[in-house]
Amino acid sequence: MPINLYSKDSVDDLLDAKLSISSLSNAATVTLNAGVPTSGQALTYDGTDLIWATVSGSAAWGAITGTLSTQTDLQGELDLKAPLAGPSFTSGITVDGGVTVLGPSGNPTFTYSGLDLGGASGGITFADATVQSTAAVAPPSADVMTANAIASNVYSMGYGSSTWVGSGLPSIAGLIGWGIYNVTDGLIAYSYSSGSSFYLASTPTTLTNTSIQVNGSNSSFYVA
Repeated sequence: MPINLYSKDSVDDLLDAKLSISSLSNAATVTLNAGVPTSGQALTYDGTDLIWATVSGSAAWGAITGTLSTQTDLQGELDLKAPLAGPSFTSGITVDGGVTVLGPSGNPTFTYSGLDLGGASGGITFADATVQSTAAVAPPSADVMTANAIASNVYSMGYGSSTWVGSGLPSIAGLIGWGIYNVTDGLIAYSYSSGSSFYLASTPTTLTNTSIQVNGSNSSFYVA
């Protein structure tokens, strides 16, 4: 079609064919917003017209669903082409099982609230294939172990004298300060030994639930 630059009608007729927007396949009436878009806006369809609008992240990506086990899973959900840097967290993120990921840090740290680590495997499997099914228990202190060693050599307890297993005083009992302890009498200090018998600084009033005590720590079992 020839165009006459001095004729507005001929120019409009030519441009109309180029700028017209046909109806969508759903037969909706479609017009293009003639306003000038601002920074960050995109051309989008509001159900009737094509308009310039700011598109939010949720509208652009949609909800993240499924299980994100790896960084690659997250990258795939977000449809990212470039690799992600190592994730960091500025606040707690709670996921299934009561696990809270805290940060920021070089490596994420975890706190647990109501998390059952039993599971079908019956415990936690480590990298060397060993399985721990109970929580670690701290070993007894040196004083408790010493008290246990003395207690294991007590043969019988009496209100006057008491006796040792074997022929006499075990070596460790002669090197440190110790005594017997029960709730009624408190601590009664060891005094001396003679042969297979040993004596206390005072006579106990009861022998019920009596332990050996070393530096304030009681043996793990009773001697009477």
